[in-house]
Amino acid sequence: MIKRNRLIFLLSTLIATPWLVNPLFADGLADFQAWQAQANNEFQSYKDARDKEFVTSLANSWREINMLNAKVRDETPKLPDLPVAPEVIPNETPIEEIPAALVLPKVAPPVAPIKPVTVKPVFGKVREVSYFGYVLRFDDKKPLRPAVKLPLTQNAVRDAWSDLSQLDYEIAVEELTTYGREFDLADWAKVQLAWQYVAADERTKFNEKVLLTWFLLVKQGFDAKVAFDKNFLYLVMPSDQPIYGAAYFTIEGRQYYWIDLGKKGLRPHKAFTYDGKYPDAERSLDMRFAKTIQASGKDSNRQVRFEFDKAQYEINIAYALNRIEYFKTYPQIDLKYYFESNLYPQLGKNIVDQLQPIVSKMNEKQAVDFLLRMVQKGFPYATDANQFGEENYLLPEEMFFYPQSDCEDRSILFAWLVRNVLGLEVVALNYPGHVATAVAFKGKVSGDAYRYQGKAFTVADPTYINARSGMTMLNYKGVVPKIEPVL
Repeated sequence: MIKRNRLIFLLSTLIATPWLVNPLFADGLADFQAWQAQANNEFQSYKDARDKEFVTSLANSWREINMLNAKVRDETPKLPDLPVAPEVIPNETPIEEIPAALVLPKVAPPVAPIKPVTVKPVFGKVREVSYFGYVLRFDDKKPLRPAVKLPLTQNAVRDAWSDLSQLDYEIAVEELTTYGREFDLADWAKVQLAWQYVAADERTKFNEKVLLTWFLLVKQGFDAKVAFDKNFLYLVMPSDQPIYGAAYFTIEGRQYYWIDLGKKGLRPHKAFTYDGKYPDAERSLDMRFAKTIQASGKDSNRQVRFEFDKAQYEINIAYALNRIEYFKTYPQIDLKYYFESNLYPQLGKNIVDQLQPIVSKMNEKQAVDFLLRMVQKGFPYATDANQFGEENYLLPEEMFFYPQSDCEDRSILFAWLVRNVLGLEVVALNYPGHVATAVAFKGKVSGDAYRYQGKAFTVADPTYINARSGMTMLNYKGVVPKIEPVL
């Protein structure tokens, strides 16, 4: 519809240009004007039909809901301190080891960041939006400003949607869609983009910002809803993956999670929301990390220092700060998605280029033990409760930003290193209150191992200080973990 409007506008401009208007074109002009009026009416009636249907449903389809407490992944307390492996494991029967020679995987060249196409208005007022290291430009000649009055009622929400649907919102929707396409944004990044666009208008209040964010996401095809209590509006959205740490409710078998937009102290409990959906707005959030955001070019650095077999090593890491800021907004999802995640291509290649020349002189067991020691000794330990006040899994590149990390974080990074530096298979070992990994060696190695899908995976615990592959933390000897593949 937006494209049709543009075509109508362009043709209108051309026909109305004085040097094109002459008697030879008089009949054609009359025909065009009749077509233009009909096309405009058709477009307007289509847009109004959808909005009219939705506004009508908002008049009488509300229900009171109890926002359920946030889901918790693992309530078992984590280890407060790092255990240190003994130099000699008692009662262990020596096994002859035949480590395989290490065959290093080829390093893929880094993928060049996509240069975003900036949507620049031809003339008029521009809204500049700060978006994770970028400054994006939006047309602001006719800003969208819904009026939301207190106390909140279903009629107030209905009327605000009705008012917005009659404004020129299509330009904002198209610009948001264009940025999402040019940056190749993930769904969560699109939610953040809509919010940052709305938040950049300082003349709107919090509830008005929430309502407009809801409106713009729905117009982009997301199954977003709002809920309200006496004083606040809440944005809620369904997700293909369970979200932890966020209040939620269920309607028609679909769970809607509260999207925290950063207002301190705000936590929904009882609220009202509506049944049904806006026509054609069916998309739920895909929260996997297959897509994220582009690096903006502003980096920070960390030196990872450690000792292995009486030699000192230092690995220099340059990571993108804007991506860290983006990940700070990310809700927590299941552990397996963190293991599936990747480092930003340039960062990943830089790390592999530093490590592969070192491990190329080792056999595969020595190489795995080297990477174990890097993670064990190169990153200070702290539980999430101590560092963040809540459970907070870190992606591999976040490990280089935060001063400390816990067992999940270290296992996620170690698994990435083994897969991408050494080319070996890894599984996650999920114990109550602890996460470690296990590696599928190609040669014969000693130590604790588990069989998974016909292969032997030898324990490798990056949280067990000074432990080498094959050593299980004493706290978990005899405990059978849940084995999860790392894809």
